[in-house]
Amino acid sequence: MIYDDKNCSLLSNNLKTARYEVSNTLELTYCPLCKSGDLQNDFIHEGFQVQSCPSCHLKMLNPQPSDQTLAAIYSADYFLTGYTPGAEQKVSELKRATARLYLDMAEEYGTRSGSKLLEIGSGLGDLLVEAQARGFEVTGIEYSKHAVETAQARLNSWAGRHKSNQGPAQGPAQVICGEVEQTNLPEASFDICIMADVLEHTRQPERFMKAVHRLLKPGGIILITVPSLDSWSAKLLGQNWMEYKTEHLYYFNKATLETLLFLTNFNRVLTRPSPKILSAGYVFAHFDRYPIPMITPVTRLASRLLPKTLLDRHVKLVASGLVVIARKQEIEIAPRLWETTVGVGGYGSTTVGDGSARRFKLSVIMPVFNERKTFSQVMELLVQKEIDGLEMEIVVVESNSTDGTREEVLKYKDHPKVKLILEDKPQGKGHAVRTGLAHAAGDFILIQDADLEYDLNDYEELLAPLRAGTSAFVLGSRHGQPTGYNRTASRSAWKIRHFIDQPEMGLLLNFGHIFFTTALNVLYGQRTKDPFTMYKVFRRDCLFGLNFECNRFDFDFELVIKLWRKGYKALEIPVSYNSRSFNEGKKVTILRDPLTWLRALARYRLQPLNLVKNVREANLAELASDRSGEEISEILTAVFLDSEIEWEV
Repeated sequence: MIYDDKNCSLLSNNLKTARYEVSNTLELTYCPLCKSGDLQNDFIHEGFQVQSCPSCHLKMLNPQPSDQTLAAIYSADYFLTGYTPGAEQKVSELKRATARLYLDMAEEYGTRSGSKLLEIGSGLGDLLVEAQARGFEVTGIEYSKHAVETAQARLNSWAGRHKSNQGPAQGPAQVICGEVEQTNLPEASFDICIMADVLEHTRQPERFMKAVHRLLKPGGIILITVPSLDSWSAKLLGQNWMEYKTEHLYYFNKATLETLLFLTNFNRVLTRPSPKILSAGYVFAHFDRYPIPMITPVTRLASRLLPKTLLDRHVKLVASGLVVIARKQEIEIAPRLWETTVGVGGYGSTTVGDGSARRFKLSVIMPVFNERKTFSQVMELLVQKEIDGLEMEIVVVESNSTDGTREEVLKYKDHPKVKLILEDKPQGKGHAVRTGLAHAAGDFILIQDADLEYDLNDYEELLAPLRAGTSAFVLGSRHGQPTGYNRTASRSAWKIRHFIDQPEMGLLLNFGHIFFTTALNVLYGQRTKDPFTMYKVFRRDCLFGLNFECNRFDFDFELVIKLWRKGYKALEIPVSYNSRSFNEGKKVTILRDPLTWLRALARYRLQPLNLVKNVREANLAELASDRSGEEISEILTAVFLDSEIEWEV
């Protein structure tokens, strides 16, 4: 067992100088996720104010409890170990059964037994013991000295009973007392890191996740579970939600958790509701420790009336949790100095330390077919455009035009900002965009037509929410007045089609826009004004696990619908727009395309996303380049034939 009193002290010299200061409260002056200073009060819980960030919707206790307050909470009896006399073993069985679920999920995603596993917040060691039994070389980090001693004893006991089963390469299991930011573990030393119900306890989630990133090997995997504001229990119980606790400093939903992973350089994210193996007795004991009006009296009565066999029966339940699995993203970072002026330990006083700056990249996808009149003008504007702090690549997909456009496109084949893809034949705008997406390397994706209907000066405004972490998916709405620079103030709020040379056709298309927008919103429970805008801007990782198939303009429907169904709510930002008529080159057809739109509306409402299957295949394809055929066959057998994981899709 590796710990000492100095390492376990909440107020060690290292912690005091690097992170925390002793205070009655620790006050946040802005959101630690999106850095917005506009925090709003929600309600008071046990004497602490719960606040939320209107920009990114992260919730937090603010001011936060002091170190002394948290130290008193994380005592020897913090972990719920029994609900009846002699029930400690039964609680351990529940924890180990849940641990098996998490390990199954991680192995299905791509980690194999025999890897080096780190668990942060290892508690009493139930997951570590299960991982050790599967052949993982395990290390735990735990804040509570008592829990460290218990976990290490369990690991030593298991190792002693199964000494003959230990592989020659498997090192001794260890549990370290302290916090991940202060450990002396070597960088890039773990294949997988599991953090079950830990992240909500951390004072600085972004710094915490960057520390985890450093400890993982290239391509290493994280599995995180947190209580989720998206869960049915959070929505049902409101302010009485059992996860509102003094030691829970932050409250995440799917969007804020994925944003945190994006900002700390994790990608290939798979997010699902988190199941646990529970029993009625354990749940009743939880409500007894954390009372909830009207519910706790009922559970206390039920615990006295129900027979013991029912109290102890194992049940797989999704109550409040969210599980996220992601992969370490290998990126180039530049050292920098950063300043924090948000509260104690970086939250209230200015601190300066080593950090890392990442230069994000934008991929502009431009499908091109028969656009000779406008292509060169748009392209010149694009290649000259510079966005502060953002690298840009232009992915041009030319579909064998018949009007001389290809010759214009080829003039840019050696341009350093341009990635040129030449198709043998035109197969539709949707097909061209899908081809561009397959070649895009940016962190952000923006779709740009090769005409002059939209204004490139809107890029900065559209990208701002993605760069700030307040949204992952933005639509440039043609309704509403743009607020940025270089705008024409006299333009109408309705800017879809004003065809001077074809007014009747413009009226027909506007009616169609209203009809299909209404149908889309009703079928998918949205309130968008312009889902069919060309300006669709999103983080590239939003597409992970999604497969696309549409080739024509129905791709607009497919892309928006699948992003919605994956859980991304679009933020609409008004943009400048000058419509062009059919006489000026518009390519949508009045008779054919609406039929494909109707089919897309119905088809993608009923068709399963198959996220887990698609994620498996994507990860296996990545593994294939480094493995022999025999190894791939073994992996396929394990993943597709032996898996017993049940995921909600």
